[in-house]
Amino acid sequence: MERAFQGRKIPRPALLAFLITFAIGSLDEFIQLFLPSRVFDIIDILFNGFSAFVALGASSTIRWVRKTMSND
Repeated sequence: MERAFQGRKIPRPALLAFLITFAIGSLDEFIQLFLPSRVFDIIDILFNGFSAFVALGASSTIRWVRKTMSND
């Protein structure tokens, strides 16, 4: 709602949120390469991406249900 008042629009906000989340998760795993007490794991990167996908799907579903219910 705030963006509507300011006149700005973010193109494809879900895709942007997914890419930022995936990038931060990848960066976190990359940093672990240099920490002796941590372990780099590609599966963690994939799980971070999957988690972001599920969260965005749930958010979209909730938004759709609210919109559908308000039209009744």
